Amino acid sequence: MFFAVRQGGAHFWFFEHPDGTVQIPKGTMGPNEPAAKAVIRELEEESGLTGVRLHPELARLERRLPSGPTSDGPLEDQVWHVFLLEPNSDMPDRWQHVVTDGPTEAGLTFSFRWIPLVQAPELLHSLFAPVVDVLLHANDRQGGGSIA
Repeated sequence: MFFAVRQGGAHFWFFEHPDGTVQIPKGTMGPNEPAAKAVIRELEEESGLTGVRLHPELARLERRLPSGPTSDGPLEDQVWHVFLLEPNSDMPDRWQHVVTDGPTEAGLTFSFRWIPLVQAPELLHSLFAPVVDVLLHANDRQGGGSIA
């Protein structure tokens, strides 16, 4: 599942992974875990952020992609749930957080920052293009304002 945190119109929250890539926050749902609950859990694990407003699911994307923590395993069917969250209070422009869980990410430091959504396609790996498209279309439907 993927989630986007938005502040001030069309500025979204991305992070720089220690491997040098810019990514959309994401995570894996546990067995029988509702997607909305998994989003809140993953948000805290990956960013330390709490106290957000969770909007209804924006999209459910079905993909066939390489499996495994480094995406080098056999192809598998994946379902990506895309959510939008908004902070309940002002947040800094940039901050870092040490990831608290996950087999390949626990202990890594992620560097978070706000960027205009329109810059996302040039910053992110093409793997994330369907998620960026969902966010762009949702933002366009609301005239660049609140996606609710």
